[in-house]
Amino acid sequence: MTCLGIDTYWLSVDPGVKYYAWALWRGGALLSCDVSEIDLRINPPDVNLLVIEDQEIRPRSRARSGDIIHLAQSAGRIADRYREVYWYQYGHWAGQLSADKVRKRTLKALTEAGRDLILRHSKGDQAHIVEAVGIGLYYLRRVGCSR
Repeated sequence: MTCLGIDTYWLSVDPGVKYYAWALWRGGALLSCDVSEIDLRINPPDVNLLVIEDQEIRPRSRARSGDIIHLAQSAGRIADRYREVYWYQYGHWAGQLSADKVRKRTLKALTEAGRDLILRHSKGDQAHIVEAVGIGLYYLRRVGCSR
């Protein structure tokens, strides 16, 4: 893990095939978050570090392996834009928690202003944005399983 200065800008991402959720950070502060098309390049000049969810094929998962492969390709296209990339599998950063518990834990770890950044989005987008923010909080060691 890189030592983040208070002025270090970085991005955390929950990848998707056509869209992805992202959170822009400055040091340990959440600045903005949204959902964007894959082709839209969210890469301000000062951002060189990316924290992104790694893909895995899990036994007994409802996800089709072909979908996971497309998701991994999409994540690779995003990651290719950054100098320093940290990959974390969902089970590693979220543990065995349900999506609802991950949401509650993520929102609890944020300031009121950080929560407002997420909650102003539609419910559908919030689900993905919470994961982008959650993996960022895991990188900051503010939530999640031990490493």
